[in-house]
Amino acid sequence: MITRNIIITQIADYHNSEPKSVRGLATLTGQGNMTGFLRVFNVPDDITPLFLAVKIGDKKYIYNDVKNPTDYNFKIVGAPDSDKITMLLAIVKDGYVQGVACGQNAQAKEGYDELFSEISEREIDEVLEKEPDIEELRALSERYEEEEEIETAKEKEPESAEITENGANFYALIQPQLDELFERFPHFKELEDLVQNTEWVKVSYSDDGSQHYILGKLFDGAVVTHLCYGIPAPSRSTAPPNSLVDYCQWLPIKINEPEGEGYWVMYQNAETGENVRM
Repeated sequence: MITRNIIITQIADYHNSEPKSVRGLATLTGQGNMTGFLRVFNVPDDITPLFLAVKIGDKKYIYNDVKNPTDYNFKIVGAPDSDKITMLLAIVKDGYVQGVACGQNAQAKEGYDELFSEISEREIDEVLEKEPDIEELRALSERYEEEEEIETAKEKEPESAEITENGANFYALIQPQLDELFERFPHFKELEDLVQNTEWVKVSYSDDGSQHYILGKLFDGAVVTHLCYGIPAPSRSTAPPNSLVDYCQWLPIKINEPEGEGYWVMYQNAETGENVRM
């Protein structure tokens, strides 16, 4: 059974009066026909109606019944054989799609605005009017339950079970994807030496490694208490990206050069996913 985890993060300025703290995870299981679940936290109650758009390869799927984004299950029928996955949680406002949060795996490498522009007026109407096919979903659910029972009998997956059982724990939800990044990319020793009880990696997204961001974990003993995301800057005088400006903090690389090269970093409570100031 193939499982893919997609970290979901907030799109900047979707809701100006709220902190930019919408975070979560989507998991897709299977191939061709898939089961999925969405766990996204801190979505304001007045953001309705919510829908989910999923793009796998060149094929899109629209789900208009996302009443509870912290606990939403869905089915995908006939997905193409592609590792490129992009997801968008959005609302329809005045006839237009407005993104709330989005995510994609490393293979997708496309702008989220492309998924916006490819959602047609007809699909928007379906979001507002179409009722889900309950019989189809029930039949799919029964078939997947049988497949999952067979798969579980072959090989138990405790890590996946932990994610499901601890759905309210943000770190537990995204831990498999974070662990993969921490294994794949080099550790940032300078920051690990500078900030005690932490682990950091540089995540490159260009072929030559010149473009990157950093991921960090803060520990209390063996427990991860906070997660960190940082954008590089040549100096503190360089303004942070607009999407981070309300909740990021400056972290220099060298303690004796506090205004020199460093990172604009945001910190999240590992349990709730909420942004915090350290």
